[in-house]
Amino acid sequence: MRVTMENVGLSLTKIPHIILFGFFFLLTVALFDRIDRRALSWSLLATAALGLVVELEEGATRTGNCRFTDVLPDVMGGLIVAAFLMVIVMTHNRARRT
Repeated sequence: MRVTMENVGLSLTKIPHIILFGFFFLLTVALFDRIDRRALSWSLLATAALGLVVELEEGATRTGNCRFTDVLPDVMGGLIVAAFLMVIVMTHNRARRT
């Protein structure tokens, strides 16, 4: 449960976590009627909650490395996809206005 820079550095190298949780974020955003601040916020919260549940499961069953900092790449995947979606929505809105 210690948060150290070494653990943070190791966690941020987990590219499969970033990709898979980014995809999960995208799927949760797709459940909303439109992409707005509310949809992005709830999807990011769901992504972080799933990452936390996965880490708790690893700790309870001792099937993996249970580190609190391993939730960071999960949230980072969601934030990367959120940034792309925000750019797409802003570009779409700007094109509609002109």
